[in-house]
Amino acid sequence: MLSIFQMDLNIFIAVLLYSGYASGIVLETHQNEALSISVPASMPTADIEPISRDFAAFAFEERSFYYYFGMQKTATSQSSTESFAGTPNNPNTFSKNLLNAITAKTNAAPNVRVGGSSLDDSQYNPSQPDPIKIPPGEENAGIPNNMTFGPSYFDAFATIPNAKYVVDIPMKKNKLANSKAFAKAAYNKIGADNIVGLEIGNEPDNYGLSKQVYVNRWKKWSAQMMQTLDLGEQKKIFQAVCLASQTGKTGSPGAPGGWRV
Repeated sequence: MLSIFQMDLNIFIAVLLYSGYASGIVLETHQNEALSISVPASMPTADIEPISRDFAAFAFEERSFYYYFGMQKTATSQSSTESFAGTPNNPNTFSKNLLNAITAKTNAAPNVRVGGSSLDDSQYNPSQPDPIKIPPGEENAGIPNNMTFGPSYFDAFATIPNAKYVVDIPMKKNKLANSKAFAKAAYNKIGADNIVGLEIGNEPDNYGLSKQVYVNRWKKWSAQMMQTLDLGEQKKIFQAVCLASQTGKTGSPGAPGGWRV
């Protein structure tokens, strides 16, 4: 008996089929309704769409990504700074080997999303020599507030060969000019060919905005990003909104007052 709460059933079944572990499944939904599914032991003869080899993707918080794929402390680091200057010639080989162990099985380049709340509550400083600066008092926070990122932060993206990235762009502070500078630096440094998606903001249902206010802001920002990055209409590569499973108001998934989209 498996318990599934707010999970996409199709994706769940696809994973089991892909893994080869499923033959018969009995599920219990979040409404406590039994649901039995029989899975054929052999592949159907009809034409079916195969699961893409890059189906399994990876996601890292902006702060954590540099720790996983960087290594050497910079000469300018201070007590309020946590920066590990990863470069293609000096990567964190332990993390790289873990990632390679998975992609060697799938035989596909990894898709990696970098962002999250630690990015959305931060700012970009083009004159900052350190990749990351964490304010005093936030060093031990799992997701620090008010971090700043410098241009050298983007060096870490080159340490994963052949990776394709979804890049998160900060939106929570509503500082469009700063976020445009961040997006342009990321796009230029990571490379257009290595970016498959841009995500504006993270979990905006925790911003305290109405859905309409968010939509209006997103439309303005996406148009500005396209202009800043010189993207044509055929290059709309924005990822759909990513909502919080737990809202800041209630702390519970799907609680009353949460967004319905």
